[in-house]
Amino acid sequence: MDKKHHEHEHQHEKPEHETARKGKPAGVNFYLIIALIIILLQAGFIGYLLATKGPVAVDNSMTGNTNGNAPPPEPEIPEPVGPALRQTGDVQFATSDNVIIKGTLTFPSEYKEAYPVVILVHQLNGNRRQWDSFVPTLLGNGYAVLAYDIRGMGESTKMYSGTAEVDYIKPSVDWTYKDSMINDMRAALDFVLNRPDIDGSRIAAMGASIGGSVVYVSSGVYPQIKTSIVLSPANDADGPLSGFFITNFNPHGIMFMSDTFEGPNTGALYGIADEPKRRELYPGPSHGVGLLTKQAVVDDVLEWLRTTL
Repeated sequence: MDKKHHEHEHQHEKPEHETARKGKPAGVNFYLIIALIIILLQAGFIGYLLATKGPVAVDNSMTGNTNGNAPPPEPEIPEPVGPALRQTGDVQFATSDNVIIKGTLTFPSEYKEAYPVVILVHQLNGNRRQWDSFVPTLLGNGYAVLAYDIRGMGESTKMYSGTAEVDYIKPSVDWTYKDSMINDMRAALDFVLNRPDIDGSRIAAMGASIGGSVVYVSSGVYPQIKTSIVLSPANDADGPLSGFFITNFNPHGIMFMSDTFEGPNTGALYGIADEPKRRELYPGPSHGVGLLTKQAVVDDVLEWLRTTL
């Protein structure tokens, strides 16, 4: 009886490893709980970021997509180009209406901290090289020289569209085209005024033929020009480049020069200009830069600059 009972008890008793195989292991429950905790923590952290940081901002300046009525920023016009301080070289600068003006800036060999400067404006359908034979005379007398090409002439045949260079097209109306030429002078003045090697208080302008008309009108508009010389200017008292329609137009500080045949033109403009002023006539025929082949003309130019600049 005791033996049978003992055997019966052994039949119902299960080994421990056999019970573990049929149930869920204790180690698996532990790892599932850890994984759930990690997932919950990550979800809570992401929700916190969204609540505190808000949506991710998009830089529309890079995509060209702008919201509201604000226009996209306008591209910046490239900076003027010029030589190092007191070094001769080609230059370029942009006008207020985005025309690219090309020129040459030349310095005397004698060192100065800052030089007086003469800005030269050439004749119709010419270019700055028309002054090449006269520039050494100015340099030899201590003046820096900026000679530029008028818009639509010489190398000044481009303009900016944004930051890209495109062809400059002359206005179809001759009056509009000529009157816009004083914008070139304004840009030339800004260029030299921003250079520490130029004495901004001693700026002269000199022009021949249509360049003389540009200088004449500029002298009445831009007070930065201390003195001027005009060779054979046109006399169109109420036309383009006359200053007739400019408010508070006050041409002054001008030396008028021409041959005797064009004397009436300089005489009319001389009558409009304010002091200081001077008018000289020379035997002709000689027009514009052609007058500079006469030594008397060169001497009078240098005397005017010495006494007024």
